[in-house]
Amino acid sequence: MKRILCFALPLLLLVAGCATTKGPQFASLPDAKEQVAEYYEKGDYIRDVTFIMRKATQYIQDVAKSKQYAKPAIVLDVDDTALDTYEYQRGMGFGHNGKLWHTWIAMKRGKAIPPVLEFAKEAERLGYAIFFVSGRREAQREDTELNLKAVGYPQWTQFFSKPDNYRAPSVIPYKTECRRKIEEQGYTIVANIGDMTSDLDGGYALECFLLPNYIYEVK
Repeated sequence: MKRILCFALPLLLLVAGCATTKGPQFASLPDAKEQVAEYYEKGDYIRDVTFIMRKATQYIQDVAKSKQYAKPAIVLDVDDTALDTYEYQRGMGFGHNGKLWHTWIAMKRGKAIPPVLEFAKEAERLGYAIFFVSGRREAQREDTELNLKAVGYPQWTQFFSKPDNYRAPSVIPYKTECRRKIEEQGYTIVANIGDMTSDLDGGYALECFLLPNYIYEVK
């Protein structure tokens, strides 16, 4: 059975403040943005990612010792899983502009998220095949792969990027199909890592690990 390990965090003011006799007090947008910035910039974010990735690392180590699977694999999402996009997010005031996003990707400025990078290196050492299943489009494949190589990710078996003409309202069918294709090649996806539930839903993984993301949502 697939399980998802998620580390919930008390950023309650992003939704509502403490209940009072006057009802819930909602945080203003500037306050919410300030709280998000503090979470990412004062060390809480990397602390929580480290916690989850230690669990994931222990898990793949245990599975490797069991020698249950002939072709074990891991799957990694790219944005805010393998690569940190906080520079772009902060620069946009936690908003989004499609043209500027594509420009930022072309600049190949994404940094590796250290605990995820170390997890990938350990997976390679243990003999796991590494797959990337990205929500970035095919037109951005080359820049993305160059970025991943530049920040030190080990050699991957296959990189999946979303078709340029993909127009479905959710990425779940696309990402699920990618994982199905991986398993069709004889691999067992031992661990699937992402920062969105849409990275993980749909099956084709023994275990899923959900990283925190308090900036945006991809359905």
